[in-house]
Amino acid sequence: MFVQSESDTELEGREMSRESPVESLMPEQKAEELSMWDSLKIVMSSALWRNTAIAISLTFFITSAVAYLWENTVESVWDFNDDKATVLVGVLIP
Repeated sequence: MFVQSESDTELEGREMSRESPVESLMPEQKAEELSMWDSLKIVMSSALWRNTAIAISLTFFITSAVAYLWENTVESVWDFNDDKATVLVGVLIP
């Protein structure tokens, strides 16, 4: 037989009530009264916000790595100047 703990019951009640994350985590404080640290904890507890931030960070990291490798290859291996590299990117990317 499965016995629910009190925390499971609280989770079910919270999911059913459709409370905002601020109300569910800190019901005694209004959103305007939260400190920056409390707001950060609420945002970081959301998987959607956290995973979106990680995806954006990785996208920019990979984009800058590709740009660096392209610039390095064009200048050192092929001995192109910036103008030729820009034209080459315009021809290859579309």
